[in-house]
Amino acid sequence: MQINLAQPNLECLTIREIEILRWIANGSMDREIAQELYLSVNTIKWHNRQIYAKLGVGSRTQALAVALEKGLLEDQQPKVSAGIKINKYNLPTQFSPFVGREQEIKEIKQLLRSNRLVTLTGTAGVGKTRLALQVATELIGNDDFKNGIFFAELAPLRKSEQVKEALLAILGLTTPDIKFFFNIMEEYLYKKHLLLLIDNFEHVLDAASLVQRLLSFAPRLKVIITSREQLNLSGEKVYPVSPLTIPELGNKTSISSLQEYESVALFIQRAKAVKPNFYLAENDLVTVAEICARLDGLPLAIELAAAQLKFTEVKSLLQQLEDRFTALTDGPRDFPERHRTLQRSIEWSYELLDDLEKTLFYRLSVFQGGGTIDSIEMICCRYLPINALDGLDSLFNKNLIQQKEGLDGETRFIMLETIHDFARARLNESGEEEVVIRRHAEFFTALAEKAKYYTRGGPDTIKWLRRLEADHRNIQAAYDWSMNGGDVILGLQMVGLLDYFWWRQVHFEEGKKWTTRALELIYEAPPKIQASVYSAAGMMSYLYGDRSSCKRMYKQALALFQELGYHREIGWAYTHLMMPSEGISDETEELKDNFNKGVTLLRDVGDKVGVCEALANLTCHEGMTGNPQKARQAAEESLEIAREIGDRYRESIDLLNLSECMLDEGDPVSAHEMWKASLRLSLEINRTTTIPGSLSSLAGIVLALGQPRRAVVLLGAADACYNLKGCWAGQSAQPVFERYYNDAREHLTESTYKEAWEEGQAMSPDKAIAYALDEP
Repeated sequence: MQINLAQPNLECLTIREIEILRWIANGSMDREIAQELYLSVNTIKWHNRQIYAKLGVGSRTQALAVALEKGLLEDQQPKVSAGIKINKYNLPTQFSPFVGREQEIKEIKQLLRSNRLVTLTGTAGVGKTRLALQVATELIGNDDFKNGIFFAELAPLRKSEQVKEALLAILGLTTPDIKFFFNIMEEYLYKKHLLLLIDNFEHVLDAASLVQRLLSFAPRLKVIITSREQLNLSGEKVYPVSPLTIPELGNKTSISSLQEYESVALFIQRAKAVKPNFYLAENDLVTVAEICARLDGLPLAIELAAAQLKFTEVKSLLQQLEDRFTALTDGPRDFPERHRTLQRSIEWSYELLDDLEKTLFYRLSVFQGGGTIDSIEMICCRYLPINALDGLDSLFNKNLIQQKEGLDGETRFIMLETIHDFARARLNESGEEEVVIRRHAEFFTALAEKAKYYTRGGPDTIKWLRRLEADHRNIQAAYDWSMNGGDVILGLQMVGLLDYFWWRQVHFEEGKKWTTRALELIYEAPPKIQASVYSAAGMMSYLYGDRSSCKRMYKQALALFQELGYHREIGWAYTHLMMPSEGISDETEELKDNFNKGVTLLRDVGDKVGVCEALANLTCHEGMTGNPQKARQAAEESLEIAREIGDRYRESIDLLNLSECMLDEGDPVSAHEMWKASLRLSLEINRTTTIPGSLSSLAGIVLALGQPRRAVVLLGAADACYNLKGCWAGQSAQPVFERYYNDAREHLTESTYKEAWEEGQAMSPDKAIAYALDEP
């Protein structure tokens, strides 16, 4: 009897892979597809490999034939619904069926009914994360969690202090100052029916009290934790996760019943995935059962073992495990037995790599949160005679790395935490650690250098902001190494490149911390880097409302750029020097002098993005000092340039500025139309950090249209969004907010005002946006 495991796995084709198939069907080449999708050519090549493997083909022609036969190119375009889509779940997609554990799932669900904190404990590789995700997936739609189920992965974190940022991020919240974390979370969670799944807590246990505090002020919140160690919190219900069931081979177990054991079923499933033409003879099931028993039913160990069937047979696999275990009996005695078994499995899988693959494997551990194909090629494959795609493909097929799509759409390769730690230890032993870490730091500093002007504006602003955000942890790791004995000059260089990234992405606290430290060490750097650090420090002072420090920093930057003769940066320095003078009538002459000098230089060097920035600063100043016509003229000129160069980010800002100018000119109807255009564009490009400012602006418009109650609702929502997201809308935001607030309140009774304010305060950002776009 033969068991055929070679069945097509078409359902595993991702949306991205189907999208690329369509481009192939249109006759597009890899480079053309990469340009259309804003991805690298290497990423397209990687997706091609995955498509071929899943379809069981070896060429584009064959892939298209199978795709047409299976109807994969028919109308499968995702439907875009009207209105605002509220995403209440962020659970990562699982690309393979869940195996077994029906009883565990039932028991965990039962625990959640009567407990608010359930911690799944167990050794590394036992399957805590996958089990928790399966439970969470099955709870989607449950009324107890009608406001959402959110997954937070803590494995990439290195410090307990980063847990707050991770939790804010998965809920879509941000803050310029992390000290407001609990205020933000209390406002957001208080009335919500939510489930948080917090994964890999064991290395940040100092943050355990944070979970208890969240539960204390969010009565409808429930939390599932996965950790190798319990949190030791009151009210915590610990659920130990055991390995998958394995056969008791000492007994007379029937061959037919072996597949009913979870570990055997998982092994067979993974074997099917790595070797489509794999056939398993009935008597080989006993060998598989022995393999699973020797691996103690640990899912990760089983997956690593099954991956080797692409290169060996079942009986040889068992023999290799036997030899390897014998050689590794002297593992650390203080490790849990199953942990030692997992270490042996990883060690064994590592030893099956050839020398080049081993080198690539341990070099990959330099990344934090994974890396793109291009970054891996530059950092890990330099002076290594191996094709990056071939090496990654081999490690991927052996389950030593995983792939996911980053914020920028690029394929990223990551390691499970346990494997990452194992690989990092090998890197340390290799003697290459310092060289590879330096290469990593140099690469991400160069990336920040390349992104510098793109983050300021232009047609690719959004792409580059997402790219830096996707690699934020790598940037942080590069900075930490540089500033802690690695290469201070490299660290100072990075600080001087990230000002607009921090501004646009609301990483104010990080920017303030890094620039403050950089200023202490600035005299070690060459003048160019000093000037850039002063400029970044000026930006942070501006964002924190310190006008005098802002002006002092930008003047120092200007002086250095003038000494160096960098005309483009001189133009930007004059533009930046306008910012601390915005809204101050006594400094109008100084501001306009800086504007004229800056714009003249920027136009001379052809920097239209810089001209737009100067015009935006002028718009702000003229509007704040009571000159709406002049403000409108500047905003219209900036908008014209933004559209000319395809800068949609700047266009959304200019549209909002024009809306405010029209309102100041006494035309609320036109202001409303311009406001809607700005918001819709902001939502389209996912520019959400200024949503509270947009809501405040709309409040002024509807107030002028005779709708004071609606204005108060919008102001209440704006206030809630400020508190929740820490969203920044410029130095003019607070005075404008207060003026509209006072005007609207005068037109309402106390009870009507209170009712309207509470209505706005109760709105989520998504509901506030929907309310704002809904015509009264």
